[in-house]
Amino acid sequence: MSDQNIGNQGRNNIFGVLPGVVTDLNDSEGMGRVLVRFHTLGSEENSYWARIATLYSGNDRGILFRPEEGDEVLCTFEHGDIQYPYVLGGLWNGQETPPDSDSQNNKKMIVTRSGHKITFDDGPSAEKIEIESKSGQKIVLDDSIPDSEKIQIETTSTGMVEINSPVGRVEINCANATINAMTGLDINAPITRISGILQTQLIQTQTIVATAVIGSSYTPAPGNTYGL
Repeated sequence: MSDQNIGNQGRNNIFGVLPGVVTDLNDSEGMGRVLVRFHTLGSEENSYWARIATLYSGNDRGILFRPEEGDEVLCTFEHGDIQYPYVLGGLWNGQETPPDSDSQNNKKMIVTRSGHKITFDDGPSAEKIEIESKSGQKIVLDDSIPDSEKIQIETTSTGMVEINSPVGRVEINCANATINAMTGLDINAPITRISGILQTQLIQTQTIVATAVIGSSYTPAPGNTYGL
């Protein structure tokens, strides 16, 4: 409980809702509570610790979205008792505005303090879900073109896309696949197996094991083993 709070000023009951500003998130009991200051009461004192109403909660689980210090929130009180405040949700105002001003309400968004963003776009011919980091790295589930839906993974010019499965298996199944590498393609494996026909202009390697080699010219280098 706060050492200095509005309850000390003789205000014991407030019915209805009351806007306030979050002043502290450091709940020593780990209950996710916050302190709120209610300027409309003409007071600079903090509230008692306010619990946060969320969509889903339970022991070590739930939806965790806490307001930041300085955010405006809307509060109510249990049976009007100011010693038991609850935060119902956040409020935008003249200084703190929504992250998007779509008048058609096509977009739903989650934007964090750092700028990480999840966007749900229901706009006509623009339907997609987009996950974007603050640096611009994206995963896009694009349904904007019927029968041409696609999943995109985009990184910044200096970024990297990495898939790790140290003891597992990575499998890709599709009708056709294309790999475009601007400067080079490295494949590192004890054995690389290719079934079917390998069509290429040049192969540079130490060992080839194959049942047949078909080409306009074929010159084995001295000392190499081809298993033919």
